Amino acid sequence: MPHFHSKQKMKNKIRYPVPARLTAGQIQGLQKAFENILALW
Repeated sequence: MPHFHSKQKMKNKIRYPVPARLTAGQIQGLQKAFENILALW
């Protein structure tokens, strides 16, 4: 179990800095999607 957890932490460290711009764009897309959903409600 601890080995798996450390592997996940390493993956997060490697992943996070590289696609930072992509994640920001995804966040904006999610916000727009949420606004559309709220508008439909």
